[in-house]
Order: sequence, then structure tokens, then C-alpha cells
Amino acid sequence: METKENTRVLAKQFLDFHLKFGCWNAQNTRNHFNLNGKNANELSMRQFQILLLLYETKLETVSGLEEVLKISKSSLSLTISKMEKSGFITKSQYPDDADRRTVHIKVTPKGVEILKKFYEIVCETFDGFYMSLDTAQKENLKTGIEKLSKVFN
Repeated sequence: METKENTRVLAKQFLDFHLKFGCWNAQNTRNHFNLNGKNANELSMRQFQILLLLYETKLETVSGLEEVLKISKSSLSLTISKMEKSGFITKSQYPDDADRRTVHIKVTPKGVEILKKFYEIVCETFDGFYMSLDTAQKENLKTGIEKLSKVFN
């Protein structure tokens, strides 16, 4: 039987994992992205997330992205506008929508191209990390990712 004490220990382990993964991510993948205009990369991590969500899921509206990403509409609108100016996405309104304020977003061919470029960068970074692990660590990581994916689906 699970007790509050057991779940607190698990919560601490989860937070420790989150912190360690966040540090690893910051050191290994974030430097490939534009960080508040501080480097010359074409895409921010948030923009990458948005392109990936639009490309891989059925999401196509600002409100849908807002709900999934849990960020404010104003912040999301600013990011979407920058992405549109860069030619990564297009925005449109469908005359048949019940709510005519609904904005639909589509990834452009340029957006698909940049998404694939950055996806490859992230994969290569992960490949290097994975290959540095010993056999037991590789199996633990693989099993852990598979199990976590089932929990968060």
C-alpha cells in the first residue's frame, strides 16, 4: 500500500531526475538553439517545440497549443508571430469555423526543413550521450524511457 511518505520519496526522486535532466539538456542541447537572441541560431527551443507539436500531432490552433504548452496566449502569440515572420508557419482563419476568431496554424516547407535540421541536431546529441554509456546504463535508459512514455501518454 502506498503511503504519503512513500510518494514523497518518489516525488523527491522525480524532482532530482528533473533537475539532473534539465542540467544535462542545458549543457548538451540548448546551446544549439537561439536563447533570447543571444546566438545566431535560427530557432528557439520554444519554437522547436511548437513546430514539433504542429508537425507530429493534430494540433493546428493557437488555443490548442496554449492548452498543451500551458503558456499564456500573449507569450504564445508573440512566438507565433516571430515564426510567421521567419516563414516557418502560416496563420489563417477558416470562414466555416463556428468561432471566426479561431486562428489555424500550418507548418510551411521552410518550417519542415528547419524542424528536420534541429531534430537531427538533437538526435545526434542524444546518440553521442547514449553511446558513452555502458551496456547496463543503456538498458536502464531504454527501459526507463519506454516506461515513462507509457505513463505520460
